[in-house]
Amino acid sequence: MKSLFENAFENAPIGMALVSKEGNWLKVNKSLCTIVGYSETELLAINFQKITHPDDLDKDLSLLHEILDGKRETYKLEKRYIHKNKEIIWIQLSVSLVRDANNEPAYFISQIEDITENKKISDQLKKAIEVKSRFLANMSHEIRTPLNGIIGLASLSLDEKLTEEVKGNLEHIRSSSECLLNILNDVLDLSKLEANKTVFKKEDFELENLVKTSLAIFYPLAKSKGLLLDYEVDMNISMFCRGDETRIKQLIYNLVGNALKFTNHGYVKLKVDLERRSENGQYIVMSIEDTGIGIEKENITKILTPFEQVDSSNAREFGGTGLGLAICEKIVNAMEGKISIDSVVGKGTTIKAFFQLENGKKVITKENKSTSNVDLDVDADINKVLVAEDNAVNRLVVKKQLKKLGINEIDFAVNGKEAVKMALCDRYSLILMDIQMPEMDGYEATQIIKDKAPYQATIIGFSANVFNDDKQKGFSVGMDGFLEKPVDLNSLAEVLSVNKRNRLGFTPAVK
Repeated sequence: MKSLFENAFENAPIGMALVSKEGNWLKVNKSLCTIVGYSETELLAINFQKITHPDDLDKDLSLLHEILDGKRETYKLEKRYIHKNKEIIWIQLSVSLVRDANNEPAYFISQIEDITENKKISDQLKKAIEVKSRFLANMSHEIRTPLNGIIGLASLSLDEKLTEEVKGNLEHIRSSSECLLNILNDVLDLSKLEANKTVFKKEDFELENLVKTSLAIFYPLAKSKGLLLDYEVDMNISMFCRGDETRIKQLIYNLVGNALKFTNHGYVKLKVDLERRSENGQYIVMSIEDTGIGIEKENITKILTPFEQVDSSNAREFGGTGLGLAICEKIVNAMEGKISIDSVVGKGTTIKAFFQLENGKKVITKENKSTSNVDLDVDADINKVLVAEDNAVNRLVVKKQLKKLGINEIDFAVNGKEAVKMALCDRYSLILMDIQMPEMDGYEATQIIKDKAPYQATIIGFSANVFNDDKQKGFSVGMDGFLEKPVDLNSLAEVLSVNKRNRLGFTPAVK
């Protein structure tokens, strides 16, 4: 038996070692010697601390002491060894303790697997993801900037006296631009979900109200196709829940929108059922059932793959990017849930999302306001605004929007350096600060104004840079809020309104 063990130990394809309580090598195999570049004699003359990377030693020793103290039986650790030729070797270390006849610690058994190549591939993937993220951020900025002009001018022009034909054309321009914006948002969303950069909020909301308001935008489409669109919420589910309301709306938008796209007769029904209660909340099942064209079983995996569609030919009947269901699956997975799809070709599809919601507190819901009913309750203290914006079309849009909201004294800076000079020489009730500008960016300009202005300047980020990192950096340098481009009249009005400013704790500029 001893011979069998020694043969297995010596010929194991991974590094094997017996290590004393003090950390000295007692026995090592050929694979370990190959991994670290030392001979058996050289290793037995030193301890494992000698070849462990200094930055990883404390963690390794801490885990060893936890085993000796009886706090754990084994541990696994990714760490670095320093090869005899001074190269860094990444290894996966697994350690367990052998005790003697008196149950006292005798020695450790260590298994060492070389994962250097895997680490290199992982690092390359991380770099590739970072490059992709930078590209998407730049793409987002470059697309959102002209979209702000297109959507803004189309929306403002619709309030003018126009012929029905021109109004119809403008509506088509706006809706087409908003479709393009939705595609852009889907691509960015998928990127953030894949990189685990999406932050899921915890907020209280009324579940049935969320379902009802989310479905409201689909009723005109359902009516135009002669479809019944209905919903049902299990009465056993707590009325008030806690979770990421925006992400759950996104699930509904994508799943219901997808069901309506592929259904030409019958109905689309959204159901929310209670699966079971948990200590802090409840596990629910959100199902979307339709009587549409259905999906063949072999294509179900395909539709959950980003950018994939059942029919991707040039002659396909249904458009889209193929991102909706992939995003839904990633959202649900991030909430530690799952998605299932049951479909019969020619009869319909049922997609179920299983996830947990915490118990919430009562919330006061507000009715959604349309663009045509913008609350013009502008703070009386706002009478002079500085807009730092390098794009001429966007300057025109925000000028028209501010004038529509009753702000007539508006100055413009075309870069951050100019914005600083103007803000320090004059007094502004509000500063709208673009981020990406020539000569000096909006972050640096904000910091200088906040530090040197002889009054308390309220600065709102006003940018096509919409990643969370961009916003957090803005807040860290002193921005009081953030408006994402394209900026609609409602969003701008909220920033200028008394209630919004008070709620966010903005301080009016000192006159």
